[in-house]
Amino acid sequence: MDTQTSTHARITPSQLPLLLEDLYEENNKLEAIGARKIVPNIQGQPGIGKTQIVQDFASLKNLGLVMVTPDMLAEVGDLNGLPDIERIQNGETITTLRPPDWVFAILRKSEDKKGCILLLDDHNRVDPQVVNAEMSVFQNHKIAGVELPKGVFIILTSNPEGGQFMVTEMDPAQQDRIQTFELVFDPQSWTTWAETSGIHPLILNFALKYPEALCGKKTTPRSMEAFSHVLNFHPEYSKALTEMKEGVFDTRIEMISLRARALLDEETVGSFLGFMVQDNKLIIPPQDILNSWQKVRVQIQTLLESTPLRTDVLGIITQRLALHLTNSDYEPMPHHKQNLEHFLTENLMPQDLTLSLVQQLIHAKDDTQKLILSDKIYDQLQVLYQNPEGGAQ
Repeated sequence: MDTQTSTHARITPSQLPLLLEDLYEENNKLEAIGARKIVPNIQGQPGIGKTQIVQDFASLKNLGLVMVTPDMLAEVGDLNGLPDIERIQNGETITTLRPPDWVFAILRKSEDKKGCILLLDDHNRVDPQVVNAEMSVFQNHKIAGVELPKGVFIILTSNPEGGQFMVTEMDPAQQDRIQTFELVFDPQSWTTWAETSGIHPLILNFALKYPEALCGKKTTPRSMEAFSHVLNFHPEYSKALTEMKEGVFDTRIEMISLRARALLDEETVGSFLGFMVQDNKLIIPPQDILNSWQKVRVQIQTLLESTPLRTDVLGIITQRLALHLTNSDYEPMPHHKQNLEHFLTENLMPQDLTLSLVQQLIHAKDDTQKLILSDKIYDQLQVLYQNPEGGAQ
């Protein structure tokens, strides 16, 4: 990921919906008093989720959404209107400017819904003259002479300057008409989203081990999601990866590698396959912890006896369990409480991991919180807090 110093306010994917909510409410109040509304510009690397978050926000608020991409704004006329010759009486003609078709979509969707988002996606990847023309839209709220209805919320997304794409640099006067926020990748936000969005468990394990791998020249959160779809569509690939052995040729692994290289950096593919051979085999699925404690206890003991101690693997196991339990789709079963109690109170896991898991469960839904409401867990937590040197034996 480009590490060039940025002067913009930084925001994570988990914070962006809250920001959009604030700006939406603020714009409604500004519109009510006839003041100029705020136009946010969400800047970030490709594939980080800018567009998807805006789409999800529109759906959540039951707003219409019209997305305009750079190919729809090839020239100024695509924004200000193209000549349209109309015939009138006596064979005479007049030439008017016809607004772009997506303007009529804004009018229609604003009427059908309680408002509409106009998303100018990758807006700085258009011609500089188009960027100049956009400024008039932001200031006057008109496109090709058509006044935008009340309730239209203009949002921009953009790519950073100095990155891998040709972009139009905005001058200070243009920047003054918008508010730019830099969307940065946040591994914790992504793994939380991944748990609830059907991302393949092998991808999730890898992301917890190597979060930096999701931000390469070619590898992005979006391309990693696409690779997850490949594994989800082909169960035989998952089986091959879990059975993978170093130095053993397998045509399925060759095909997986081929599919992965189409989406990810070569370095990421190598790290992923190496992770499958070595570390992934040590990671205990959260379902096993909740359903088969006696078997899991032996596996954890084996990990604790390894040299050096695999605290990284223990951390992934704990975080996967936390993500599983805090997933809104998780349904607690009676025996889960007892098995989780074993996991938390048998002094197997390092103290910091035990406390981290409990702290995350405190913010889970009520049914999940009840899993840790036991005297045995409470007593164990008191011991841990009083013994800061405690941990795995």
